[in-house]
Amino acid sequence: MTAPDEQPAPVDRKRPNVVVALVRCLRPKQFVKNALIFAPGIFSGRTSGRWILDREVFTSLSITFLLFSLLAGCTYIINDFVDLERDRHNPTKRKRPMAAGDISPRLALAFAVVTIPAVLAVQCLLRNWMVGAAFGAYLAGTLLYSFVLKNIVIADIMSIAALFVLRAYIGCLDLQVPISMWFLSCVASLALFIAATKRHHEVRLVQGKVVSGEQARAVIHEYNNELVLMIMSVTTMGTLLTYVFFTLNEAPHGFGYSIPFVVFGVLRFQYLALVKGVGGTPEVTLLRDKALVVTVLGWLGVLLWVYAQGGNRAHG
Repeated sequence: MTAPDEQPAPVDRKRPNVVVALVRCLRPKQFVKNALIFAPGIFSGRTSGRWILDREVFTSLSITFLLFSLLAGCTYIINDFVDLERDRHNPTKRKRPMAAGDISPRLALAFAVVTIPAVLAVQCLLRNWMVGAAFGAYLAGTLLYSFVLKNIVIADIMSIAALFVLRAYIGCLDLQVPISMWFLSCVASLALFIAATKRHHEVRLVQGKVVSGEQARAVIHEYNNELVLMIMSVTTMGTLLTYVFFTLNEAPHGFGYSIPFVVFGVLRFQYLALVKGVGGTPEVTLLRDKALVVTVLGWLGVLLWVYAQGGNRAHG
């Protein structure tokens, strides 16, 4: 694999510290997605309410979270390396370290190539080989997405959803517990919804000529407003229905009180994506929008209240 042409740093601009730039290449803001690994410890009937107080369970999940985040961060480096030239012409993505010239693309790629097998070796040989196998499946799925599936309409967003579901399943393997199919369906629907909002944002950038058609990802030309809006509508309904079925039938008793927070959160995000046009970076939107932050805190408040009331008894 040959490296794209190096992007020289501007003369009047000091290049950031290499370590800082490398950390930014891992996209630490994206690590919030990997919190799904903790989901089985929250919602499984066999571990609900115990993982917060059980140091062994919490430590195991935390180590898995950190190792997985490092692995996922390296896949972002590979993806950014492949899309380097296109990112340099994107108003948002051109700020990424490699596209901005803050770090050598070859150096970042070398770090990923060395770190990925190291993470897999640690997980497979020193911890749980089944979780390590799931790590490998995530790596394969991500690479398949980066080189093939992201150029196939519909398959691109479905593959993103599958990778979200795999995150939750990794938590199950780590704790060796089953998880509700309703919950996995909710995760898949929510991931499809978020992916659709990202595609909607990209379509708007192309239609508004903020990004030229030549520099946009190839699959964007297969989407239009009508298609992405239809996908967003269907997946919004799917997310809410599967969450309601999950909370009322299989989640810890009393967790149904969290439904209003989820309904508001999903609709609020849809509002921000369609009206405010900020659907391109969902992780940033989640952290910066005060209403969404309050909604998440409310959801967590219900969770803690349920456990305080002894609601760790799952539905039978």
